Amino acid sequence: MMLLSSYISNFRCIMIKKIISALILLILILIVLIKTDKILYVKWLSNETYYKDITEPKNVDVLFLGTSRFGITFRPLYIFETYGVTSYNLGTSGQPYAITELLLKKYKPKYAVVDVSVLLWSDKLRKEIDLVNLFPIYERLSVSRYLFGSEYKTKINTLFKYHYRWHDLKQQDFNNKKYKYAKGAWLFPNIFQTYTGSINIPDNSYDYHFEKQIQKILSIANTNYIKIIFVIQTNIADNREYHRQFITYAEKNNLEYIDYNNKKIMEELNLDYTRDMIDRSHLNIIGSYKVMDHLIPYMIKKYHLKDHRDDPKYKSWYDDIIKYNRVMNKLGIIKQNNLNQWFNLAFYDNYTMLISTNGDNVLNRLPQSMKDKFKSLGLNKFETDKKNQKYAAIIDNNQVFFEEVSDKKVEYKGRMKNLVNLLVSSEFNKANINVSGKPRAKNRYGINFVIYDKVNREIVDSIWVDPAKPDEVRR
Repeated sequence: MMLLSSYISNFRCIMIKKIISALILLILILIVLIKTDKILYVKWLSNETYYKDITEPKNVDVLFLGTSRFGITFRPLYIFETYGVTSYNLGTSGQPYAITELLLKKYKPKYAVVDVSVLLWSDKLRKEIDLVNLFPIYERLSVSRYLFGSEYKTKINTLFKYHYRWHDLKQQDFNNKKYKYAKGAWLFPNIFQTYTGSINIPDNSYDYHFEKQIQKILSIANTNYIKIIFVIQTNIADNREYHRQFITYAEKNNLEYIDYNNKKIMEELNLDYTRDMIDRSHLNIIGSYKVMDHLIPYMIKKYHLKDHRDDPKYKSWYDDIIKYNRVMNKLGIIKQNNLNQWFNLAFYDNYTMLISTNGDNVLNRLPQSMKDKFKSLGLNKFETDKKNQKYAAIIDNNQVFFEEVSDKKVEYKGRMKNLVNLLVSSEFNKANINVSGKPRAKNRYGINFVIYDKVNREIVDSIWVDPAKPDEVRR
């Protein structure tokens, strides 16, 4: 009897161990599948980084829903720093209406600013991309059914669908949430561009059918006590007949909307298609500020939105603002072609400027404007009557750290705080600036500059200036 009892006890122990081992194996398989899903999911052109940085919008008053026109325009950290209003931007490339509806249902914000452009989009590919990027794997079954009907099973298996991406994986596929502090704002250098094309606005008679879509959005809003504001974003790509039909419907049904293509509003905000746009569809950073500085005060006045800047619960927003402003300063520098404006951005907290000359008699050919600029930086050894002088300097945190001139090679070799393996030298026909063991200078005739960010530990910009064209930044 005791032998039987012992056998049963051992059997139970063995079975329990097997069950535990099976559960551990199952959990490990699920972890691998989820991680693989995140690595392999399809990206959309230049939005690769953007999609990986989207997080769950929490404790925000305003949610921006729409296409890339919204993704580029609305910048939650600027809005918080300026007005104290908390927001999140879920504008994605060509966002289809069905995705907008699902996001509205999912997050149930107090106020939703909805891009009228979504009423035009129904592209299947865009639905697939937003499905795998905006909804976690455990939500995909129900979401996919809604988006694709009977085809939903073929849309939810990321591993099967995108397995071919192994050959073109990049580092950013593994570095998730690098810019999550931006709260959905698109961080691309092109936001500093201006539109140089012709202004040709399409205006053809066409019957758009968007009434049912609007009614669905309003139904969700009414059920969840969400206030909706529709926005027609400034652009010269849309058919104006579409705008007219929407406005007629909105006024007939007392829908709240703002038309940033309206001539009167554009004049009031000093919005200009060529000066304030990147291309035919998207505002640049200057145009974005104009729209935000109109929309947010309007919402504050009408809906009494709270100012959270003194609320300790939102202290983390200030940490995010510091990170955001740092990246925005970098994006501004690398698109700057005017030397004076470049210098204005190059002197930023915890930046190090590394300077080296390449070529004979560069210092003798410096125009007075550049000499004045160098003097304003605290540099003084660059002025010389001698020929064939080599010159190198380091400015750290707006203070001169190193400066030397000689008819022989000049060099600084060592390290600084958050800056290792540093070499700055100037010799015959060579400007050498090495950071972390890698050459960073363009090594072109004239004065070579490299900006290093000691907080993010990265090269911000590398340029050279020809003394014959002292106002021009070259890369």
